[in-house]
Amino acid sequence: MISRVFPLKVQLEFEDRQYELGETINILVELDAQSNVDVREGRIDLVCEERYLEHYTVMVPAARPSHNMPAVSMTSISQVPAKIPKRVTREHKETFVHSSVEFITDTRLTSGTKDTYRLELEIDSKPPSHAKKATLNWRLVAWIDVARARDIRKRYKLHVKVA
Repeated sequence: MISRVFPLKVQLEFEDRQYELGETINILVELDAQSNVDVREGRIDLVCEERYLEHYTVMVPAARPSHNMPAVSMTSISQVPAKIPKRVTREHKETFVHSSVEFITDTRLTSGTKDTYRLELEIDSKPPSHAKKATLNWRLVAWIDVARARDIRKRYKLHVKVA
């Protein structure tokens, strides 16, 4: 039975434009029940993904001269350092919920009905921790926790300006 696998159709409407930290996103959520369904929780998350590079230096063992190398005086071998600095670059990718709003809890939706919710998601004014050195990708995620059926997640790209 396909309606048990996908018991709800979820549609989000919001103004597709650039937002700023501290601003409010007005969202219209429409839930179209395909069968009788119990919703434990429904919320909208503003998710931020940070991607950035970290550069640092580590000390690594120095290469020892091989036996195939030409003869070298003992004084030059004794001057080879035990460890030498090596430049390392590490890529980081961190994803977290920046702001969130809950719009439904412990509710039974009846088959064939459409329920509409108007909500305001306030974007937290605090910038992500690595905003100055990271590439930021933002998205709205509608998340519906459905009892005895597959949970629903809908993702929408969003543009948020971080000063």
